[in-house]
Amino acid sequence: MALLSLALSALPNAALGDVLIPNSTTDPNWNCAISDNTNLHSVLFKVKRNGELHEIPFSVAIRKLKAQTTKLKVRIKGLLSANQRENFSLARQRQLVVLQERRTYRRDEIIFVKQCKKGDIKRFEDPSPTPSPSPSETATPTTSPSPTPSSTPDVTTTPSPTTTPMSSPTPSSDITEFDPVWAANEPSRISNFNFNNALSPTQNGSNLKAAILNLTPGSMIRVGSGTFDLGSTNFNLNLVGTEQEPIWIVAQEGATPILERNTTSKNIVDMGNGSPTRYLVVRGFEMRGGSAGVRMHNVQNVWFDQNEIHSTGDAALTTNTFDTANLYITRNHIHHTSGTGEGMYLGANNGVYKMRDSIIALNHVHDTLNAEQGDGIELKQGSFNNWIARNFVHDTKYPCILVYGTDGAARNVIEGNIAYNSQDNVMQVQGEALVINNFAMNGGNAFYSNDHQGTSRDLHVIHNTFVNTGTAARLNNWTDRPNMIFANNAAYSQNGYAIQIGGGSSGVALAGNVTMGLISGTNSGFVSGNGLTDFVNLSFGSVPQNAFPAPGSALIGAGNSTYSLQLDLTFNLRATALDAGALDYAN
Repeated sequence: MALLSLALSALPNAALGDVLIPNSTTDPNWNCAISDNTNLHSVLFKVKRNGELHEIPFSVAIRKLKAQTTKLKVRIKGLLSANQRENFSLARQRQLVVLQERRTYRRDEIIFVKQCKKGDIKRFEDPSPTPSPSPSETATPTTSPSPTPSSTPDVTTTPSPTTTPMSSPTPSSDITEFDPVWAANEPSRISNFNFNNALSPTQNGSNLKAAILNLTPGSMIRVGSGTFDLGSTNFNLNLVGTEQEPIWIVAQEGATPILERNTTSKNIVDMGNGSPTRYLVVRGFEMRGGSAGVRMHNVQNVWFDQNEIHSTGDAALTTNTFDTANLYITRNHIHHTSGTGEGMYLGANNGVYKMRDSIIALNHVHDTLNAEQGDGIELKQGSFNNWIARNFVHDTKYPCILVYGTDGAARNVIEGNIAYNSQDNVMQVQGEALVINNFAMNGGNAFYSNDHQGTSRDLHVIHNTFVNTGTAARLNNWTDRPNMIFANNAAYSQNGYAIQIGGGSSGVALAGNVTMGLISGTNSGFVSGNGLTDFVNLSFGSVPQNAFPAPGSALIGAGNSTYSLQLDLTFNLRATALDAGALDYAN
């Protein structure tokens, strides 16, 4: 079963077109009555498939029956009371605030946290009782014929039982828990912009910039395929939408518009440079060349989704010149950078500028090896309450994922990421964070933590899988630091330390870990594994293939229930017999 598939899509528990069995006098399409006290994610619906009855959880019904999305939205609204709709709306708005409360890991608490961060909750928000009018098409800025869109394949992948090494992922567009709530507010005006073959790439680029900068709240521009040369002047996306009326800059369906900068003296795109940018969506563009790819300045509530940035003269995406908030950086493909060469440089050094309350999810970042530094995703000191989840990061010069501390603010969450092949540490986290359900392999250390522009503290490292030819998990500066937990991890080293705690483990909570290799700094909190035979298919020094526990694995049932997580790396439920590591045998 390919590990990549597991990271980017959930196992299918229901098929498209499944029929919900009637069992209600108030609504014949649903089989339960829901009260204000009902935990919706614990409700089971009966589904008829091929003449047989199956029970599926509420969240699965919402996520998987995509063909019935519109009907589901209406029917659920009818089942919920006004009070319950309001409660779920508030829960979704508090999405990132809730994340910082993940201080303990007993099942009942994790159920609540997962419920509050599920994207499904946005479906419970009470829409306006008046149907929104259909968007009106405005005149297109050019008279060129629109290219015929190619059909878009279904990007949902089902985990395969093969052990083929991971390949480049296709971002999964049906995972919605990372999307902004306000993106459900559709545009009221739509225009198309097509490449004019009678004009040069530079002229097309100039015309496109002018059309974009004329957008107003509620507008969407859909850009067709073509290479748009942005010339030698800045392209500042200083656009201000509203929560009710965002501004949309998107590729036409099946099209790949390319924004090209043939000079290293200018960034490809700047946002909020000189004046604010708010409630903006940028989706579906390829961006190449320039100095930095995208530099975000005075920016809040921006959704940067499904874009490709590559061949830049410096970092691909940065937020280091201004305090930023509520950014949604999702499903992007970032690769082959130069200069300092970070894939993402988020926040500024020593906390001069901070990023907060943001989501970095489902991105593929790789090949920063020709850069001077070349971190994959780097979150700087003082940035707080951010969620780094389900990213695929590999072949980097500096750490694949590097997260500093928060200076005492709300903790960051690093969850469900796959990272491997770094010339530095694969995953490095200073503190004030939750590091849960990650897979890290092949680097100086698979996981590393120490004081770095701040003090290591308040760090929970739980249910991760760390595999390395050298040290698997190196924990410096942990001794007698407050609220430090290393539990239920799989730490496997071929030639070095499985766990190395500099200065000893006084004050550190250690439990439920399974190890291969030397141990330093503790004599408790772990059991020895059987080697890589504990996994379905892993080899030291190669690309990860299948990190699930194998039958008879020492990982199975080895976890400590005090630090249990409800879900594993696949975002599916763990079995009652708690397994160590990021992946559960039952899944």
